[in-house]
Amino acid sequence: MDGLALKINTLTFSTAYSEDERIQAGRWDWVMASIARRKNCQVWAATLLGQPRITHTDVKDLVITRFPQFESLLKEWTSIDDSFFESKVYNIHTRCWGEPRSVYHGFINHALRCFYENGLDKFEGTVSEEWHSEYPTPVMLHLDPRPWCIPSSDEIAEMNEIVPFERNLVGNYNHADMWKYMIHGFSATAVAIRFFQSISKTTFLQLRNVVLLEDRESVAYPECHAMGLIEFCQTNPLLHIERQVNIWNNLLLAGSEYFFGDVPLFDIIQSNFENESEKELQSVHIGKAFSIWIEEAMALYDNGMPSNSYTLIFDGDLVPDLSSSVFEVVKEEAAWQDALDEWYKQNSIVPKFEERRGHSCYHSERFPQAVRDIVEGTSFIRCNFPIGDTSWDAKQVLEMNQGLVNEYEWEDRWHEQRRALTFQTTPPLPTWIELRLSRVLPEEEREAAKSSLIEGRDYQVKAWEW
Repeated sequence: MDGLALKINTLTFSTAYSEDERIQAGRWDWVMASIARRKNCQVWAATLLGQPRITHTDVKDLVITRFPQFESLLKEWTSIDDSFFESKVYNIHTRCWGEPRSVYHGFINHALRCFYENGLDKFEGTVSEEWHSEYPTPVMLHLDPRPWCIPSSDEIAEMNEIVPFERNLVGNYNHADMWKYMIHGFSATAVAIRFFQSISKTTFLQLRNVVLLEDRESVAYPECHAMGLIEFCQTNPLLHIERQVNIWNNLLLAGSEYFFGDVPLFDIIQSNFENESEKELQSVHIGKAFSIWIEEAMALYDNGMPSNSYTLIFDGDLVPDLSSSVFEVVKEEAAWQDALDEWYKQNSIVPKFEERRGHSCYHSERFPQAVRDIVEGTSFIRCNFPIGDTSWDAKQVLEMNQGLVNEYEWEDRWHEQRRALTFQTTPPLPTWIELRLSRVLPEEEREAAKSSLIEGRDYQVKAWEW
């Protein structure tokens, strides 16, 4: 009978939030993003501006053996004009070029280490010399935290010494301080991993079923956190983990805050909600919001997740009809990607890596088939709301876009289609703008925090309850 309770009962973990940890989680989120951004810049600078400049042969020998999917990207980076670096360097951290973020970050880390160990990270006499001296490669290589960790305040402070918050004013708010006005929590997956680490192996091996309720947004690239579950599932092959991601309180909210994270949301607050379109869910964000979770889930089994150990559920059953309508956009996005690829073939066009994978119609190599598998019920990724039994056909999209003469017109047409379609939430959900604002501290506490920042004080605020 020993361990019977753990074998027959399901352990459930939810997204964790408390006022004591809100600031800690916000700092962690910013530090992780800053590390990723600076490492991206290091690799770009070494590739485009290094002295001696890295050739394609060098890069292939050092990096491509481990990450062959990025061979074309590195070839393009080593052949473009140096001015391209200056125009793109601040955007690259938002792109993963159709690969899961965890895979892309692994590629950047590996490339940076290879460049450094072979003396190919020199920047003398380039525009990046001063910047690089501030963040030397050995220091950045030392920073390789796992995003699913829940670090202590001291650990975050140590990393923050190396990658301090940048001063970037956006309207009346400093971008680097915005996290202080937000409600932050740790993912259910991060909480479960900490629990697994805290119990004995004997106890852990008794576990059979675990449910992770990602019912709110969380910090530090939560779509990647299931990578931290692989070693535990390998240790206990009888364990099954079901991860449920709420699409309204989590996935779509996070996906709607693009590029500079929460800047668009604060723009809305400062404009007194004058832009009516921002009060509704824009369909332009829907495909990417789902695809990053799909891509990361698909990568789990590539990285050793035991068969049948993990299931991902998109949770939208609170408003099933609305969720179904939103998922129709995901199905349509898969067809648009297939259609554009077919258009390239029909017109004998071989697009460059960056052109194809940077196109709005593109998500990832496996995205269209993954969506079809979800619709047909053959995937370990499922929805708990109706999604129909048919997918969009690429032929439909090609017929819709007859007469388009280049990929730029495809880009324009895609944006036209997306801008024409918005969604408003329905009860029992609050309105879309109320959902978005639920991530922000009440106004009086936000203003108090902003005032304290101007005066240089570290202000602790009380967030509203979830």
